[in-house]
Amino acid sequence: MSRPPRLEESLARWESAPSPERADDLLGAAEAALAGSPVAPQLWHRWLDATRRRGHLLALPDREARHRWADVAVRAVSSSGYGLAEMLAQRVASHPGRALFAGGPSPAAPRWSYAHVARRADAVAAALLDLEPEPRVAIVSENGFDSAAVDLACLLHGLLVSPLSPHLNPGELTAAFDALGVNLAVASSEESLRRLRDTARRVASPFRVVLLDEAADLAGDGEIVLGETLAAKSEASVPSTLARAPRRALRETCTVLFTSGSTGGQKGVAFSMENLVTKRFARAAALPFVGEEEVLLCYLPLYHTFGRYLEMLGMLFWGGTYVFAGNPSLDGLAAGLKEVEPTGLVSIPIRWAQLEARVRAAAGEAPTPEAEKAALAKVVGGRLRWGLSAAGYLSPQVFRFFQAHGVELCSGFGMTEATGGITMTPPGGYEEGSVGLPLPGIRVRLGEDDELEIAGPYVARYLDDPEPPEGEERWVKTGDVFREREGGHLEIVDRVKDIYKNSRGRTIAPRRVEQRFEGVPGIRRVFLAGDGRDDNVLLVVPDPDDAVLADDPAGEEARDYLRRIVAAANRDLAPYERVVDFAVLPRDFSLEAGELTPKGSYRRKAIEKAFAGVIEGLYRSRSVTLAGEGVKVEVPRWLFRDLGLLEGDLVLEGGRLVDRRRGRSAALSVRPGGDEVRVGDFAYRCAGRRVDLGLLARQPILWIGNAELASLLPVKDVWETPLTGSCAEVLRLPRDEVPEGEPPPPPEPLPSQQLAALHRLSVTALFGPPDAALEAVSRAEALLRQGDRRTAELLRRRLQALARHPDVRVRCEAYRVLLL
Repeated sequence: MSRPPRLEESLARWESAPSPERADDLLGAAEAALAGSPVAPQLWHRWLDATRRRGHLLALPDREARHRWADVAVRAVSSSGYGLAEMLAQRVASHPGRALFAGGPSPAAPRWSYAHVARRADAVAAALLDLEPEPRVAIVSENGFDSAAVDLACLLHGLLVSPLSPHLNPGELTAAFDALGVNLAVASSEESLRRLRDTARRVASPFRVVLLDEAADLAGDGEIVLGETLAAKSEASVPSTLARAPRRALRETCTVLFTSGSTGGQKGVAFSMENLVTKRFARAAALPFVGEEEVLLCYLPLYHTFGRYLEMLGMLFWGGTYVFAGNPSLDGLAAGLKEVEPTGLVSIPIRWAQLEARVRAAAGEAPTPEAEKAALAKVVGGRLRWGLSAAGYLSPQVFRFFQAHGVELCSGFGMTEATGGITMTPPGGYEEGSVGLPLPGIRVRLGEDDELEIAGPYVARYLDDPEPPEGEERWVKTGDVFREREGGHLEIVDRVKDIYKNSRGRTIAPRRVEQRFEGVPGIRRVFLAGDGRDDNVLLVVPDPDDAVLADDPAGEEARDYLRRIVAAANRDLAPYERVVDFAVLPRDFSLEAGELTPKGSYRRKAIEKAFAGVIEGLYRSRSVTLAGEGVKVEVPRWLFRDLGLLEGDLVLEGGRLVDRRRGRSAALSVRPGGDEVRVGDFAYRCAGRRVDLGLLARQPILWIGNAELASLLPVKDVWETPLTGSCAEVLRLPRDEVPEGEPPPPPEPLPSQQLAALHRLSVTALFGPPDAALEAVSRAEALLRQGDRRTAELLRRRLQALARHPDVRVRCEAYRVLLL
């Protein structure tokens, strides 16, 4: 048997003239090199860069060879100390001007090249080191370039960092901050800043708040604006500052994500650089057709495993472009797909199913294959080649549909502890009902009661776990029962962990919610349902012997009491955990019926089956209709969830829409003649006098400037929401019905600082004193000149609404601006 060629010679031959034979020779040379004398780190780095590419992976003969390559890559990463800093340096060297980040789907959105991101990350890391000698950073922010740059800065320069959901309550933030010893906390909005200020009063050790530029005008005493800190630091001083950065070993913890435990407490998962980087090579081996110049439209948050690792670090690995989607709504995603025309898409099952439905609707009732293909291009863009469905079950019909039309849609099973995916349906090898095969680099086994256990280089540890003894491997239990099919595909059978995922892939720990009702008078026990659903509902087993229910547990007084209890529990829960409705059960769960274990724990599947009819009744529709005098109001269930209300808490009374639980209200009445309906401070034209509150709350064109409405509803920034006949037009101001003087600002934070500024400007122009209104019109004119399409459309509509302003000067000035 001839000696394998030396690694450097084989690599040079591959680089000069790639071929399948040379790809196979290069893999053999790398395997031989690992078994022989040590190889210089720079040579391994060159090998890792050359062989990660699509041309090389597709040149390997089969899946087994790509798994061998992934095993070599994992060992090469470890032996050469290859991290994200080396990876980014390689991308900057090969394509410095290519965009790594795009600020949004619009062609006019800002773009940041690989070279710019590298410089920005250096500057941010240096600024953080000036603030703290050993920064321990928490990022409490929604997606955006500035927050992503902070994250990358920390990862590249060894600063401990943890992206945290801005929806965590102060108690959860406090637990995370104390566990990590956070000394710098990054915020990007009024809401996240409010939570951080509350958290500051609870933590064991103080921290400083760092505001991203979009929230600069919110800064209080002692709070730092990142942009100002960067501006004050000279570029020449950055290298010397970075020299003080900690030097973390490849296997040392560099970042932490928090995930829900089965009893609701958050568990910190500690990742090393080895975890992050080896996972990228393993995923590349599983998706060999993904290559350079990929474009992903990304809406999964960067505190989500797939959003941070597969999308952001995946684009860095592949040399592609990460496009911030803006908002995660279906309308927002659909609009972004048309603009961006991505080559790949990572999404949740409900979005894939909704996109399939849109394609079928666009193709017509009896489409030809050509019509379906054209409809697909119209809905998702003409370049989509691959996709991944993460965090939940997706119907085989949807897989087959996309695969039949040239989109290699894959699915799998994963968890935060595995740096994302554990299994994946291989391209061209989809099997219905399976979650695919184990990814390269991971080892799986079925433990006690067939619970899947995992180990491998990208399986992280829990924050409080000690390192395993020398020579022993850490195996992590997944909490799910599996069976192995003939051929190796894995199939989920049941859950061990007491958690589930909703339709949007968010993990729910039902015990976290159920524990809030323990010891409450009148309640024997409760059961949370919502697996695979949009929202959660509650089954209540009453205690009929408790006097608080007045001997009538199913009566109206008892239900009103329970409603108050559930509403109180909702206040301390994240929006995706909240209960939107509940039912009082006629009997308790029983051991004999198999609904309880001998220890009294729930057998969740048995309970869901026994009370399936009750649960389905609670999900009877996606909205609630409120009927008033001459008007019908559609209230989507998500609105109850976001407000922390139950169905029945929002009512029509005396010409107003009343939130009984929070004591807030807004005018809602039919105006004389036609389809005019007053909602809050505006009048709208609503077809058939039917008001869609979900539309009003989602579309900024409709709610901005309506102070009374914005103080009542959880308004959002879904600009892409289509304007339908249900209140699609802001008709005019009901001046005779609006109190004099400028209405107070809404008590709840608005979705962004930009929208908050536009809202204040619109309220002043529409309702402020004449002099203030004139000044607001002047500011609106300046904004119109900046050319932002969305802002311009909104401002034109508000200027048109000034046609009936009582002051002639305001009317004339608005007309002049519109005309010119």
